[in-house]
Amino acid sequence: MQTVANLIASAVQAEELYRNAVQSQKIDSLGNLACGIAHDFNNVLAATLSCVSYVKQHTEPNSPSYRYLAAAETSIHRGASLSKQLLSFAHCEGPPATVLNPNQIIETTLNLLERSFEKSLRLQRRLSPDLQPVEINDTQLEQVVLNICLNARDAMPHGGTLTVSSRNLHLDNTAPERVRLSLPDGDYVVLIFRDTGLGMDENTRRRVFEPFFSTKQEGQGSGLGLALVQTITQNAGGDIVVESAPGQGALFEVFLPVSAKPLPAAGPTPVGEIRGGGERVLLAEDEDVIREMTQLALESRGYTVTAASDGATALAFYQQRWKEIDLVIADLVMPRLSGMELLARMKEINPNVRVIVSSGFSRELEGQHMLQYGCLGYLQKPYDSQALQRLVRSVLDSGR
Repeated sequence: MQTVANLIASAVQAEELYRNAVQSQKIDSLGNLACGIAHDFNNVLAATLSCVSYVKQHTEPNSPSYRYLAAAETSIHRGASLSKQLLSFAHCEGPPATVLNPNQIIETTLNLLERSFEKSLRLQRRLSPDLQPVEINDTQLEQVVLNICLNARDAMPHGGTLTVSSRNLHLDNTAPERVRLSLPDGDYVVLIFRDTGLGMDENTRRRVFEPFFSTKQEGQGSGLGLALVQTITQNAGGDIVVESAPGQGALFEVFLPVSAKPLPAAGPTPVGEIRGGGERVLLAEDEDVIREMTQLALESRGYTVTAASDGATALAFYQQRWKEIDLVIADLVMPRLSGMELLARMKEINPNVRVIVSSGFSRELEGQHMLQYGCLGYLQKPYDSQALQRLVRSVLDSGR
């Protein structure tokens, strides 16, 4: 009997290892796809945002068109945020973590969700007033809250109650949660989501975090929502557990380690008109719309802009007139000569060249390396005209 038990245990373990390997292959395949399209997708968003931002900047705030332009800007930024989430899920990059109070993210997300919930759905909050801070990317935590709540909403087609709670937890051998968690002992924040929906059977509960697994009808879900939630939580050093049974709703608990760092003080909000100038800027950008709109945005502030459609053209102009150029803005991915190669060649001509790089990849994936290489600024696509003008003025005024 002991031998048979050992054989069964080995078979179960082998099956779990196989499922984990298949899941890992799926994530790797998604990662390769996501990284491959990220730059082009963000270029599309950047071109759209450049146009919208420029028109909005030249539209009176009391004009009927202004609010629609602002709404378009918001939607484009949301698209960029979703792109970053996909890249993070696919392990292409890790967005910067900040110390924050999860209650603030929960409140903001729930206020947004309440407008889309049917009146038959009731949303309750039970948030601890003395919740400790955690260290996680704010957009990612918003995605965790959003995906779990939307999953709960879909599980209550005939109405019900979703209760969102938060509390502090000290995890040790005496804590009741210890039997369900493999996390190290320490202090944690727990975010609890309990719904009164249809619930899940054991097979569904076991597979709920698998990428591409979904119980929804075709076209109504990708099966990535809860897989993303688990990935974000575990990357932050935490874990997520779920309890459910048919007809008894579902309980999701997100455990995040408490940060030893204090909450950051609120920084000053940029106010007033962004100052322009008469300096000369060399712009290297292969996307026609982005190049044109960036040039217009800078020239509207008084800058003299020379635009090049690839790295080699920009380098040729720089070799001839580098003493007249105060700043270079270069895309990282360009034909004939990349942004990295362009920067290296310009540094051979002028070690003090001032460069801002832009890219559809994130600051964490490529930009940080470029900053360490000597760039003075990084523009994450898509960016609006104000972000562009503010960074240009900041770099020119830095004295470096």
